[in-house]
This record gives sequence, structure tokens and C-alpha cells, in this order.
Amino acid sequence: MTFPVNFMDHPSSANFPYNYSRPQNTGWGRGPQQPVKDVDYTEYEEGIYVGYRYFSTAGVEVSYPFGYGLSYTTFAYSKPGVKATADGFVASITVTNTGKVAGKEVVELYVTAPEAGLAKPACELKAFAKTRELKPGESQTLTLRVDNYGIASFN
Repeated sequence: MTFPVNFMDHPSSANFPYNYSRPQNTGWGRGPQQPVKDVDYTEYEEGIYVGYRYFSTAGVEVSYPFGYGLSYTTFAYSKPGVKATADGFVASITVTNTGKVAGKEVVELYVTAPEAGLAKPACELKAFAKTRELKPGESQTLTLRVDNYGIASFN
């Protein structure tokens, strides 16, 4: 059975949870390997530079960045604000649908750590939020909270 879907009635609003590097920018590849049986662990050697943290820190160009998403409409951001609180900070931003069809938008909040002698990625995703479905010309203000633990550095 086939169900016809009008994508203008149900617009896409999903974003990539990972990166796609451009093939010419990668220095790694998979050679011929034999499968290993009965392995009950995975050894990670990337440290803190996993996924988008590696690409943004190394300055490697990617085909589709982390958080990238397509939409049938466009959005504008305005009125950004950040306020410190006793346990972290609160950021807010207004998102307006500037296109011709309804849609949803994902707002992502990245932070950069100050130089403090610890290895840190160039930026880290700390909060995100999605608007409700906004009609053309409609706006919504989103609030994103990050606590002190979320921006702390550990060694």
C-alpha cells in the first residue's frame, strides 16, 4: 500500500547528528581488514575529538556539518540574549519564518572554552531547541539553558 505525502503539508525539520567529511580532506581510510571474532570492547583513540569536535577543531571542511538540515522555508534569527544565573546561564533568541511555507527550525547553542591549558574542542554543542511549526511571518522566542557543570572543564 502506498500513502501519498505532500511534503509542504509536513515539512522536514530534522538535522544531521553527525558529520560527513569531504573525501579529499580526510587523511584516513579503511584498508583490507580481516574481521575479528569475539571482541567485547571497542577502543577509542580520539579522546575528546570525536565527530564534529574533531572537524571543527582541525578546521577540516565537511560536506554536511553536524546539525545541518534542509527545509522548504527560510528562517531569520533576531534578538539574541544571554543572562548569567546562579547555576549557569540562559540564552534566548527569536526565530522568524521568512519563507513562503510553514516549517520548524532547530536552534543550536555552541560554546567555546577559554584558553586554560586543557585540551578542548574549538566548540561544543551545549543546548538545542526546536520551534513549533511556524507559519510564514510567524515568530517564536526560544530559551536555552546551560548549567555550570555543562561548561566546566575537567582534567
